[in-house]
Amino acid sequence: KMGSEELKEWQMMWGAKVKTPIDVPDDILKGAIKTVIEELSTCGDFETQRDDIVKKIKLRMDETFTPTWHVVMGKNFGSLVTHEVRRFLYFYYKDK
Repeated sequence: KMGSEELKEWQMMWGAKVKTPIDVPDDILKGAIKTVIEELSTCGDFETQRDDIVKKIKLRMDETFTPTWHVVMGKNFGSLVTHEVRRFLYFYYKDK
């Protein structure tokens, strides 16, 4: 994932634009991206179904990678979070 060359602030990984550096294990990062892509592909209108999609993603992450995950999707939000080491993801998929 990280080579000897200078690390860029954002990198494309598994179809998503990922904020780096990232210390999350590859299996969790890949699983999270795959989960988001799958759930977004099943929704008709993200704007009207956002809450349902976020809930589905959160439940799948809890089930697959042990609770507790928090999921935030959308644009123009701020956050200050305390999180478990190696368990914070920040990425874009398309315009989400």
